[in-house]
Amino acid sequence: MKRFNTTENSLLRLRKVTYEDEELLLRWANDPATRASSFETHHISDEEHHAWFTKMMDDPERIAFILMEDDAPVGQCRIDIEGESAEIDYSIAPDRRGMGYGKLIVALLLDEVHEHYPEISRLIAKVKPKNVASARCFTNNGFEEKYECYEYNLSEWQGTLG
Repeated sequence: MKRFNTTENSLLRLRKVTYEDEELLLRWANDPATRASSFETHHISDEEHHAWFTKMMDDPERIAFILMEDDAPVGQCRIDIEGESAEIDYSIAPDRRGMGYGKLIVALLLDEVHEHYPEISRLIAKVKPKNVASARCFTNNGFEEKYECYEYNLSEWQGTLG
C-alpha cells in the first residue's frame, strides 16, 4: 500500500474500516457540512446508520477505508463495485478540511484500487455542483467531468404555464 509523508513528517495511509469505526463514521456523516454535501441530506439516526454499516461490512462489493495520519483517523473513503466500475465516496474529518487531505485520500484510493482490484477499469465520482472542493480533488487526480444531471422536485410543481 502506498503511503505519503506530509509536510509535518507524518505518515498518511489507508486502512480498512473495522467494526470499531462505526461510531466515528456516524459522527463524521452527521456533520452539518457533510450532510449538506451529500445527496441524502437528512440527519442519520443511530439505527439507520447501524443497519447501513452492518450491510456495508458484509458486502464484498463495498470496500471502505479510514485515512490515517500516523495513528489519527482523518477521513474515510469507499468504493462500491459494480462489474468493471466502482463508485467512489469520501469525506474528511471536520477539523481536517481545507488542508489538502481530499486530494491525498483520492490519490491513495486510486493506488489501492489499481494494486488490489485489477477487475475495476473505471472509477466514478458523483459530486454536487456546489461542492467545488470535492470536484477539485477529483480533477486534480485526473478525473474528467463527464455528465451533468438535472432534477426537478415535483412537490413544487405549479403547472407548466405558471
